[in-house]
Amino acid sequence: MGKNKKNKFPRVLLKNLVHDIRKLISSNEGRIFILEIFEEVPFELRPSLLESLSAFYEKEMAEFFHLLIIEYGKEWSAICKRALEKYAMAGIEFSPPVFSKGRFYKAYATKTRHTGKTNVDIAWKTDDGFIYVESIYLTYSSDGIHSYFIDENFSISKFKKDREGLNDLVEINFEEVCCLIQEAYGFNMRSMTRPAIGKFLYQKYLDQEVGLTHTAEAELLRKVSSELSPKELVNSLFYALRYQDYNYIFSLLSRERSYQGLLVYQLDDVINPGALLLEGEIDGVNESKENIEISAYTIVAENQELFKQNYLFELRIENSTWYVSNIERLSYDSIDSDSKLNPLSSQVTCKVYQIIDHEDLFNILEGIDDLREVEEIPNGIHLRITTNNHSLDEGVSFLTGIFADLIVNGEEFVIIAKDRDSLNDLENFLYYEDRGSVVFKNEYTLTILNAYSYAGGQYNSFEEVLLREEVDYDPDDGMRFLSIRYLIKDKEKVEQRLEELKSLVIQLPGKHKVYYQLNKQTNDFLAEYILGSNWLTVSAFGELDISIARKQIEKDMYESLEFDGMEVREDGIFGILTFDVKKQYPELELSLKEMYLDKWYRSRLNILQGMSPSEACKTEEGTRMLWAMFKNIKNKEKYSNLANNKFINLKEYMKKVDLYSLQKP
Repeated sequence: MGKNKKNKFPRVLLKNLVHDIRKLISSNEGRIFILEIFEEVPFELRPSLLESLSAFYEKEMAEFFHLLIIEYGKEWSAICKRALEKYAMAGIEFSPPVFSKGRFYKAYATKTRHTGKTNVDIAWKTDDGFIYVESIYLTYSSDGIHSYFIDENFSISKFKKDREGLNDLVEINFEEVCCLIQEAYGFNMRSMTRPAIGKFLYQKYLDQEVGLTHTAEAELLRKVSSELSPKELVNSLFYALRYQDYNYIFSLLSRERSYQGLLVYQLDDVINPGALLLEGEIDGVNESKENIEISAYTIVAENQELFKQNYLFELRIENSTWYVSNIERLSYDSIDSDSKLNPLSSQVTCKVYQIIDHEDLFNILEGIDDLREVEEIPNGIHLRITTNNHSLDEGVSFLTGIFADLIVNGEEFVIIAKDRDSLNDLENFLYYEDRGSVVFKNEYTLTILNAYSYAGGQYNSFEEVLLREEVDYDPDDGMRFLSIRYLIKDKEKVEQRLEELKSLVIQLPGKHKVYYQLNKQTNDFLAEYILGSNWLTVSAFGELDISIARKQIEKDMYESLEFDGMEVREDGIFGILTFDVKKQYPELELSLKEMYLDKWYRSRLNILQGMSPSEACKTEEGTRMLWAMFKNIKNKEKYSNLANNKFINLKEYMKKVDLYSLQKP
């Protein structure tokens, strides 16, 4: 007889959890608490936890599995439906509860939409005369629906009293509530991020059809924003550009029909899809009786290059409110990466600590307000403390809205901050609360670029970042392999999409698969997809290709995938070449080399001033730059630990461009 698979969870723990579920499942507040507990379970352990819980045959457990289906959709539906089928066969039946109750009474929103955030309180009047209040914190960035709270027994008098005389609140109707929530949820979908817990309750707002016209929606966004001065309005436009909050930007445009057509056309120059806004500042203001002219500039990153754009904004008053009536881009100039204008060359301070007790450290960090997870990194987690203290009298920078970044990376804990006071406040908090969880090691000043490369998980230790500052660690051949990680909610649908995209598939040892996609026009390498049990990585060379691959895999896949972070993979497409893989596929390394060299040969590289090696080898200047590249590769080959690509040697690069036949400059 075969042995039973050992349960990963102690029976006592499971019984306690079932006891809590039984006690909490009857109320919405309790249901949200149950979901919060479930979210604390590591993602990879959730399937086995659900299988274990399905062994408890109780009516409340049937309600629990039903709740998970409503909250998460397909993500856990297969396991949950199996559990419900088992319960039904055992004679355990239940009536699905009605989660939402009451009739819509009133709703209020904070007048903060111009900051990219707003809080909406929605009151529902119940049959017992009380108010059921839902409070939803909405952000118009990657967080989307950020948080959701409920109060199930609120008196009408208290609800009214709490909101009397508050100038920063405005009453909105049910359709406007749905519009604001759906708009925030759109950012979750666009960014492939998970919205706040409580979807089983706020789904009703997402399902509601909204019939507002574009003009009415724009008026709503101004209604839930504060009155802005001309300078504040332009700075809020920059803030919206940073997060690609296009609906808010459109709400700033003049309502006069004579302006609208031209403005929509002019916005193409401002929005610049695909570009990342690093900085936006006002240079000057010129006032007249009816209009105001504001000169300003932005610095954006696009395809690994930096550009400075100068603008002239014209604003006019319509119905006592300022609107943009004209936008003119005056210049669009490239910026060298070593220029003083490069925002990423600004300095930040980093404090490095040795972690003694991880559990104690995380307990301390839980006491910090406005702390959120940015992403998991290979050896830890990147956390961020946000701040709402940014004034729209000031421009927008890369660090706007960021109080500090906290990185747990293996045995290291690092705090990154621009402001010295922020660092001191955090250090004081840490020492006040600390019980020996960390030991201070050192303090460093780095460029934003290098500091945030560390925060993104590209280094195993902070010492490697310091080494980068001393040694040229840029890719020797100009090729950067970018990789995006996803958690899988619906594996069947993900596999279907990969089958549609693939040009070649390889079964790795275990249950992992690698899919390769080639460009249909050039037959060059486009993307690599590695499929795990409950995760997926999508990797490609450079921002343009990763953007193409990401759009292809994410299209209509919000219910199937969840974004989980991005990194630069130093091992590139050769990272899968373990001993076992080489043994199973002896020709794979050669095939990957050919794909890599073909891709490199045709890729436009910054190191060659935008030329591809195939183009560079045909000109004298290009040949000179190629020889400089190869000299760098040769120097690094002497020190294998510095070489970015250990699978392709200098001779193979030179053979590809046939430089042996060219005269060395």
